[in-house]
Amino acid sequence: MDNFTEDFMDNTSAWKLTADWPRRNWATDWTPGAKEYIFATFCGVILLIGGIGNSLVIYIVARYSEMRTVTNYYIVNLAVTDLAFLVCCIPFTTINYLMYSWIFGKTMCTFVPYMMQVSVQATCITLAVLSIDRYCAVVHPLRSINFRTPKVAAITSGCTWIGSFLLALPLGMNLQLIEVDYFGPLKICTEIWPSSSAKRSYTLYTFLITYVIPLVICTVSCSLIVRSILNRFSMNHAQEADVDAKLARRTSCMVVGVVVLFAVCWLPNHVINMWAVFKPVMQNISETTAWLKTVALILCYSNSAVNPFVYTLLGKNYRRCIKLSFPCLFRQERPKQGSVVTFSAKDASAKAATISCFGPDKPK
Repeated sequence: MDNFTEDFMDNTSAWKLTADWPRRNWATDWTPGAKEYIFATFCGVILLIGGIGNSLVIYIVARYSEMRTVTNYYIVNLAVTDLAFLVCCIPFTTINYLMYSWIFGKTMCTFVPYMMQVSVQATCITLAVLSIDRYCAVVHPLRSINFRTPKVAAITSGCTWIGSFLLALPLGMNLQLIEVDYFGPLKICTEIWPSSSAKRSYTLYTFLITYVIPLVICTVSCSLIVRSILNRFSMNHAQEADVDAKLARRTSCMVVGVVVLFAVCWLPNHVINMWAVFKPVMQNISETTAWLKTVALILCYSNSAVNPFVYTLLGKNYRRCIKLSFPCLFRQERPKQGSVVTFSAKDASAKAATISCFGPDKPK
């Protein structure tokens, strides 16, 4: 869950108190500043790019049967978790950030933060499962062939969501909509824990299950994958790698790239959240800290938007299927007169679509 309001609302110095502040009304006099508008702008761009990119990944795998591999099943699940996070998080957080008050009611106060936590947890578990899947495919290709099936991948993805719903229950049971008087009535959707120790325990629990443990699993799996690939290179450096080996390396690089982005994008937010809970009692929170939290949130959200670009940059099959799906956006070079061009069965549909977009060649 995004704890920005909870972390910084407890200290009114985040808004630079002035001498006349006690005579001002929060609800009527509060206006967003540069930080709020910058945050909202970045969030809008991230939501647009992430929504299109992740939807495209799901569409490509659903449309083309050759893309329905075990690894791509997990990648689709990762795209679904990213979409769920973006939809459940960005619109509500942005409005709450601009207005600094929760306007969506008590029911949404429980549902939205809970689903944010569920989607984040599902993302972390899926990344761990995806890295283990690549480890089995690269290091133990023969022994894993029996259980690395699309059916098992679909069942595992379903279990990922079930586990995420269960792991996030402590948060859902402690969310409340409260009204505070910060120089005027203000509604805040926040976590109310029985004690400060309970709050610290849950923060540490969240840090472990949504960052440390998945990252350790991913790091170990990716390290073993890299070592296995390097060993193969050293053994067969004089021979040209076959197509399957190149595909395995490319797919493994894709997984490593996604894991590295996850580690980098989520670390600042986790560090700030841990500091906000475990810090000594402080009277002031600086404007610099507020800006750091804003940047950390933008990094978190951007992680869900950049994953599709990793798939397309490192996944040759994704690029090919995108070109087949949207031939109007990728003008093909027309063959020179007198040259002979052959088309495979897969390219026939792309050729037909290209003709429908640009028209057939005119007779000369």
